[in-house]
Amino acid sequence: MAAESRHKNLAFLLMLIVFLALTNKWMHWRAGLEYLQAVDIYSYEKIAAAAPHFPDEKIFSHLMHRFLIHYAIGSVSKLIQIPLHYCYRGIFLVLIALSLAAAHRLFSRLRLSQVSYCLCMALFVLNPYVFRYYAIVPGMAGDLLYIAGLGWALVGLVGGNLPLVAVAMIVSICGRQTGVQFYPGVAFWIVFSPAWIQKLGARRWSVVIALGVAVVVVYFGLGALLAPYSEHTALGRMFMGTRSVPLTPELVLEHIVRVLLPGVTTAGLILVVWRVLRAPFDFEAGAALTMVAGIISQPMLFDPMIVKQNEGRLGALGLLP
Repeated sequence: MAAESRHKNLAFLLMLIVFLALTNKWMHWRAGLEYLQAVDIYSYEKIAAAAPHFPDEKIFSHLMHRFLIHYAIGSVSKLIQIPLHYCYRGIFLVLIALSLAAAHRLFSRLRLSQVSYCLCMALFVLNPYVFRYYAIVPGMAGDLLYIAGLGWALVGLVGGNLPLVAVAMIVSICGRQTGVQFYPGVAFWIVFSPAWIQKLGARRWSVVIALGVAVVVVYFGLGALLAPYSEHTALGRMFMGTRSVPLTPELVLEHIVRVLLPGVTTAGLILVVWRVLRAPFDFEAGAALTMVAGIISQPMLFDPMIVKQNEGRLGALGLLP
């Protein structure tokens, strides 16, 4: 019975992938950049084109922090002698496969019913900001690396696999700095989850501290390593209310709605199911919500003129938890 259910789940996932491929808007590289105004990709291209060397032109530090994935893509492109944009599209497919494998493993580990599995997977795969956006602009590979890392970190948390949690968190931070922001949720999960308490006992406190140190070292270590090739980004000027453009109530409200929009349907359905099933609100659920809050805090607190209508994409980064 379990094997039959797994096969049905995989068949449903395959149908979702086919539907996604057939209904997505596929565009040429430059057309996609112009369509979505994904101007960060111009900097990522410079990093990839310069590999295996560093770019001659300095890149804004918040973009340079995502250096590793683009440097790796550029190096692979030159090593196997294929055009850079084709290499980006190939990595896009690999990262989607890793993200879907993480989601499948996560939902399977949670022992969801077949209906619940299909509902959760459809909400994740078909959300327009999760995969469709990156199919148009595959140069945003760092975001997909982040999603894959976050997914496998969740798999590790549910399965009690500490090495997987640690590696996946570091991978996600290399994709986007936002990986730092779901660390509090990971710490919450390990400290208060009954399964982790049983597994680690009092050692869980030292594990959480060690994970925190690793996160700090990776984050600031990358910044220090890449500082000579970076142009300083004044992060303090990115927060809401720090710029000269006046903030009207309408602009702030629109900004908040855009951030929350990708998760509204998912959150609403989860709430309905929770009420119908009268499921208990456990520590793991609290930890997952802490992760979501940490992830969406970045676009929520940044000035609307900085994120420039990217709120939906940034808010969707917290969808999987």
